[in-house]
Amino acid sequence: MKRKIFTTIALFTLLNAQESYEDKLIQYHQTISQWLTQSTDSLDRYLSSQESKAPNNTQIDLSLTLIPGTDGSFDTDYGFNVHLDMPRFSKKVHFLFNQIEDNWSGTKGNKPPQLHNDIYDKNREKNYNFGFEYRGIDSDKFHLGLTGGVRFNKSIIEPYIGVDAKKRLLQTDKQNIYFKNIVKLYLKGEIQDIAKVESIYNIDKSSLIGTGATLGYSSNSDNQSLLLDANYFYALDRNRYINSGIMGSYSLTKFSHIKADQYKIFTQYRDRLLNKDWLYYKVTPSIQWKRINDFHSSFHVGVTLGVKFGAIK
Repeated sequence: MKRKIFTTIALFTLLNAQESYEDKLIQYHQTISQWLTQSTDSLDRYLSSQESKAPNNTQIDLSLTLIPGTDGSFDTDYGFNVHLDMPRFSKKVHFLFNQIEDNWSGTKGNKPPQLHNDIYDKNREKNYNFGFEYRGIDSDKFHLGLTGGVRFNKSIIEPYIGVDAKKRLLQTDKQNIYFKNIVKLYLKGEIQDIAKVESIYNIDKSSLIGTGATLGYSSNSDNQSLLLDANYFYALDRNRYINSGIMGSYSLTKFSHIKADQYKIFTQYRDRLLNKDWLYYKVTPSIQWKRINDFHSSFHVGVTLGVKFGAIK
């Protein structure tokens, strides 16, 4: 009898502690989110000299990913994305603060530029971007903008200016095909160009098939980079999805003499944590074949924990 009473008390204590911890987490999240949106709104009012009411949709997304692999690797990836919303001041100017996908490593005649998608790679060098985009022309069919800012990692900061363009090539009831191109000029003289053709085919309201071909060029390298990818996306509900696909990355010399560098097959599952829209996790198993490992197969699992602050939709 005493054991049952003790067990019951211990169980209630554990549940109350968990509830208290969850309440503190919710309060902590609300405090930061309110401070973030209110501070951005105050800055927006100051810069625009306007007091009109406007909803603020500023949001910060932070994540940590752990990626063990059967090839003996164990990588960590810290992700963040900041959407700074100032609707009064920036009707056409949009501020950017995020990770960038392009990784232009090496000097002339050395390593080619490498392109990466959202499926993690232990050899990926972390680069970040802080800047702005001015959307001069912004319609459903054509987008043209000016961009500027700084690219930085742990050892170097590089200011840049650039031009960003997007053109819709085809539109039907279910399919859209786009051509995207961004050209950047860095302060040290490097010219970088990333061009992509992307097709999105909507099967129904919950699922789609996406395919893409991305070509990367840098004046700092004699080689170019090509990324081919295809994926199937299925939304289980507003917060859960499954994304499965295949990708291949290649190196080119003077836009010819193509050489395969890596192939990858992956599946990614995303869901909420603790039944909160602002707390989530992702699990991403993948099989990879890399040239540096003589194309021997290796299995990797990425486990991501993420949290969003600010306006949660």
